[in-house]
Amino acid sequence: MTTCRALPGRWFLIMRLSVIRKFLSEALTGIHPDREIEAFARIIAEDLTGMSGVEVRLNQDLALTPVQTARLIEITERLKHSEPIQYILGETEFYGLPFRVGPGVLIPRGETEELVELIIRDQKGQSPSEPACQGGTTILDIGCGSGAIAIALARNLPDAQVLAVDVSGEALTMTRDNARLNQVPIQIFKWDVLNRGSSPIDPLTRQPFELPALDVIVSNPPYIPLNERDIMDRLVTAHEPDTALFVPDADPLIFYRQIIRIANAHLRPEGCVYVEVHHPLALATKELFQAHFGRVDLFSDIHGRNRMIRGTDG
Repeated sequence: MTTCRALPGRWFLIMRLSVIRKFLSEALTGIHPDREIEAFARIIAEDLTGMSGVEVRLNQDLALTPVQTARLIEITERLKHSEPIQYILGETEFYGLPFRVGPGVLIPRGETEELVELIIRDQKGQSPSEPACQGGTTILDIGCGSGAIAIALARNLPDAQVLAVDVSGEALTMTRDNARLNQVPIQIFKWDVLNRGSSPIDPLTRQPFELPALDVIVSNPPYIPLNERDIMDRLVTAHEPDTALFVPDADPLIFYRQIIRIANAHLRPEGCVYVEVHHPLALATKELFQAHFGRVDLFSDIHGRNRMIRGTDG
């Protein structure tokens, strides 16, 4: 880093790509772990320059413009307050696709990519575990959030009809924007699934929508008991929406019971339900599904934690 006079009486900092990591480390050590700071440096360098990771590595001597430097400083200040980098930049990547994200919508995570991968493998007949639901054409994503699951499935299963529902207006707007960004046709509806007497509503026409027979239901619902809030990472609890994360301590499986109710009413006989689960409650969730489905499979994530359930009568 050096200083250089830009205009009479004004000075600004010239920073090269090669020192972004050091700059962030000096500002964020003690607030974020080294591994996160390393990831921040890579993501921020790519965002500031519009370059790929390979291009950034090949252009370490490139000097940032004054605007880019000011943006780096702004990002760093927000990271000091533990604001998620995805919200600061307004975007993230999920299953190789770009997504816009912001406060009020849960940031999609790698574990959920594994849920999407399981469904795609089953649908394409590539599952190593006697795949169910192969060839399904109508998919419902319950609690779509940013639209990550629905859009990734629509992009990778182009013959499927994908429907996405959420109770949050912010989530529905974000899902619609992300569907346009990724150029996939999905149907989007507002639905409070915990209200047993309600039905999906088209947010544009405000008309009720009758669900068709479904081949696949998928959901990453709220599943963390509220009493675990104090032991969670502040990066999550201070910024991401509580309604997308937490459930009552007295009834932590409330969303799974409603998902099963919807499946009983709308899932075809050979259809499948796929859900992400809270690993400490995975066995209890599996028992709940076993009371309603002939076959229930529990899958681990890459960290070896019970994380996904597939239920089917087929």
